[in-house]
Formats: sequence, C-alpha cells, structure tokens
Amino acid sequence: MKKLFAVSLASIALLFAAPAWANDEVSPEMKVAVEQLLDTMQFNDMARKTMGQMMQVMPAILRQSALQTAKAGRKLSAEDEAQVSELLEKFIPEASAAIGQVVTDPALIAEMRTEMAPLYARYYTVQEVRGLAAFYASPLGQKMVSITPELTADSMAISQRVLMPRTNAVIQKIVQKILASQ
Repeated sequence: MKKLFAVSLASIALLFAAPAWANDEVSPEMKVAVEQLLDTMQFNDMARKTMGQMMQVMPAILRQSALQTAKAGRKLSAEDEAQVSELLEKFIPEASAAIGQVVTDPALIAEMRTEMAPLYARYYTVQEVRGLAAFYASPLGQKMVSITPELTADSMAISQRVLMPRTNAVIQKIVQKILASQ
C-alpha cells in the first residue's frame, strides 16, 4: 500500500514539471514590460493568496488521487479500502506540510516572477504586455486581480471533480502495467 501511495504522489509531481521554454532568452524591453505588468497585477500578493487557496484543497487532492491510484482499477474490499484510507490519513498531513513549506518559501515567488518573462514573451509582444498592464490598471482589471485567488481555488475544485478522475484512470493503468511487470 505504501508503494502505491508513493507512486500516486509521484504522479502528482508530474503536473508541476518545468516546460522546455522556461529558460528562453527574453529582450530587456520585454523583461521591463513584464515586470510592470506583474506589479500592476499585484503578482506577489496574488501568488501568495493563490497558493494559500491551493493548500486548503491539497489534502483532498492528495487523498483522492492516492486512493484512486491505490485502487488501480481493482475492486478493493471494504476492509482493504479502510486500510488504504487509514494509511493515507497518516501520510497526507506530512505530504501537505511538505508541499506547504515549498509553496510558502519566499524565494519561490521571486523565482516564479523570473520565469514569467519567458512565458509572456512566448505568447505576447512587448506592446501586448503593455496593453495587459493597462487593462490590469483599470477598475475591471483590479477586480480581476482581487478575485483571482478565489477563481483559482474554485477552478482547482472543478479540476479535482472533473479532471482528476480522468487522470487517475490513466495513472491506474500505468500502475497496473508496473505491477504486472514485477
């Protein structure tokens, strides 16, 4: 059971893998425009709030993913499922706390800010980034900034409800192949 739990936690980590474009070179003009945009968007505060919202749902995400992976397409008896749930409950606080330490590290937001310039440069021109900054400076843009953490939390809840069962089904198939090959 512990092995299956570890596999499920590892599968969650794949969701946070770095994209290949993360280290693309960006012009100084784009870097300045993105920094201005991030300031207008109150990026640091928004990121902290969003991560706080994420941490509120993290135990449920870990629990659902790990339990579905532990089942791995098998029909567990009520006793086995209770054992798995009991084991999960022992590890979820530790896993949540460890993830919490990562997302509350002050260096994280600084590093994320640095990664934003290549991200925006990939999809926008400097002029478009300046236009986004103008939008975020408007009353509607500021409203968007203020409600983004809640939107993110609600979106994560939707993802958990809609996406997680589908991704867990894929993970279960992979786990079955791993177990079958042993």
